[in-house]
Amino acid sequence: MWLAASKFRADPWYRGAEVDALSKQEAAIVAAGLVRRVQAKVEISAETAKTLETGLTQAIIKAYNHGYVGQPE
Repeated sequence: MWLAASKFRADPWYRGAEVDALSKQEAAIVAAGLVRRVQAKVEISAETAKTLETGLTQAIIKAYNHGYVGQPE
């Protein structure tokens, strides 16, 4: 009952900064998953995997913040 009642509070459970933080966490999770899939197909060094994961995370965050990266303006 408390959970249902909390959904109707005057102040929502989420805040802009919290949503952004969750989006960054999700971007890192997605990037890590993509790197694991690459590693399953191709042998890459740990350093290359980390660099790829970092780059993918940044690209996903950029896409979230500014719209789809490849989208024409």
